[in-house]
Amino acid sequence: MKRKQPPTTSEEIIRRRDELFESLSKESDRGVVLVSASFIEEALESLLRARFSMRHPKSKASLKKLFDDFRPLYSFSAKLEICYAMDLIGEWMYQDLGIVKNLRNRFAHSVEYARFDLPEVVQSTEKLKAADIAVTTITKEKSSTKNTKKIKIIKKSRSKHTKSNMERVRFEMSVSFIGALLYFLTRILSSDAPLQEKENIIESIRLAK
Repeated sequence: MKRKQPPTTSEEIIRRRDELFESLSKESDRGVVLVSASFIEEALESLLRARFSMRHPKSKASLKKLFDDFRPLYSFSAKLEICYAMDLIGEWMYQDLGIVKNLRNRFAHSVEYARFDLPEVVQSTEKLKAADIAVTTITKEKSSTKNTKKIKIIKKSRSKHTKSNMERVRFEMSVSFIGALLYFLTRILSSDAPLQEKENIIESIRLAK
């Protein structure tokens, strides 16, 4: 599958985030997790490519060798671990993406356990910190049509009083929120901003709570 080009403007990042959030609402529980993991893995790769060229540009061919099949950064896990080791993401995001990775592995290899209402799945999704940060952020921006729609989806899931609906929405919000942050960092690292400014922005997001 051909990689999508990372969004290059704030508007494109928001649109990519909102498109993901909306498309996930049409997926099965299994589909939600698999599509989300693919989205995040693509965002992590874009961030790493930008970081490797932050000081000195690298050719696409040289970077491609790192991400090709069975190369050092081929897997989701490898991309996540190197992003964390290089301080591109903070502890909270690392933990959340670890949950996404583990659920991806679980849902991909089992039909029986691919549901958000299972106690062991709920135990994982309840720990997602990005969902709480996302709700706060969206509430502050609720004047936009897209965000108003998101808030309605959240309220609808709560009104059904089912843990499955609530945790599924928490998962969807966490993924779309983190994905947008990763693409925002990619845009910053790919920009002509001074190196110190880039590093300050990385640090502010890494330490966000």
